[in-house]
Amino acid sequence: MGGISVKKFIPIAGAALQVNDLRFNLRSDTSFNYLFADMDAMFAQQSTNFLKGGMGLDLGFTYQRMLSDCRGYFRNSRKMGCRTLNYKYKIGVSVLDIGSAKFNKDDVQRKGVRIDLPDLYYADYTDVDPDDIFQAIQSLDSIFDDERVGNVNKIDLPTTLSVQFDYNLYQSRFYGFGSIMQGLPISKQKFGLRRANSLMVGARFESRFCDIAIPISLYEYTTPQIGLSMRIYCLTIGTDKLLSLFGNTNVHGGDIYAHLKIPIFYNPKCRGRKGSSPKSYNPKQIRKKKNDCPAYQ
Repeated sequence: MGGISVKKFIPIAGAALQVNDLRFNLRSDTSFNYLFADMDAMFAQQSTNFLKGGMGLDLGFTYQRMLSDCRGYFRNSRKMGCRTLNYKYKIGVSVLDIGSAKFNKDDVQRKGVRIDLPDLYYADYTDVDPDDIFQAIQSLDSIFDDERVGNVNKIDLPTTLSVQFDYNLYQSRFYGFGSIMQGLPISKQKFGLRRANSLMVGARFESRFCDIAIPISLYEYTTPQIGLSMRIYCLTIGTDKLLSLFGNTNVHGGDIYAHLKIPIFYNPKCRGRKGSSPKSYNPKQIRKKKNDCPAYQ
């Protein structure tokens, strides 16, 4: 099965800096003895509601292999005795964040900057207004208006290719999972974001009222990280970078997320009614698989 998700943006403000080349030698804590930079910058703050703010798109496909060879299956329906059939494994492939955020061209400030200085002292620039980044750059006697980026009123989203795998290890309670996320490269002719690459494997315990998952990942395929996620009924709290929250360690990012969802464990039509057959709904059979179901989809 596949799916498409469409997002509409109405951006309020945005800024971008694309560094094509940056080289320097640090003489002391107050000066450089060499500085070379080749970069483009933009800043935009919408003066009015700009409805043409850009769009985003997610595409995905998932394949599931079920525990039995059923040819037809209707989840939590009376046709199946209100029971569920779990999967043995599933594989997903998706492309995330296709598109861009767009700003009104009249609200965009942009500069192309080339800096090549043999000496630079911080004290020479103490009078620069910190709220005007372009003034600070211009005070370096750099080359201006040498822009390389076209369509400066757009910032591309961090388009990413993602592949996921989930395997039912034991009685639909213990699962192993993994994923790989590869950020697609950004053109030097555009402003945009790049999602960090990652490779992740983990284990998960799952029940109706609680879940616990421990993912282990390689940030940019090199830096190991460990996460923790816990769900109690409808509330999920977790992090993918647990070690960055505790102890003295190199920080490569940090996050904490929460998710609130009201679960529906069965089709409302499966609720028992007075005088109905006891087979129409039996809570004890909800998680049992049915091997003789007539079909599967």
